[in-house]
Amino acid sequence: MNLYEQRKDRKSKTRRRRQRHRDKGLCLDCTSKALFGRRFCSVHLAKARTKAKQEYDWRIANGVCVSCGIPKEEKRSETKCIACASKAASKERRRREMQHTSPHALYAGIRVRLESERAA
Repeated sequence: MNLYEQRKDRKSKTRRRRQRHRDKGLCLDCTSKALFGRRFCSVHLAKARTKAKQEYDWRIANGVCVSCGIPKEEKRSETKCIACASKAASKERRRREMQHTSPHALYAGIRVRLESERAA
């Protein structure tokens, strides 16, 4: 078996193990119970957060986009490149539109209108 096949076999074993752990509600890195709504136990979640924070700080210090990792434009002071910033802005716009048209928002608007009509 050559190196490529060994690597492919190792990846498939890891993928199957992680899927088993996911199905059983176990941490993906160990056999502890995962936190509710998470994929990791408290120990590995803390390690993942620390690693993500270090990578985020490194990207800011080196002038790299925090989302995609490509070098930002020279004069850009924000943390994201132009492409990622526009994607984030459109996603936020869609989220705000959904917030105003969601059933909960519509119900709240109806409730406020009914209460004001009752008071009058």
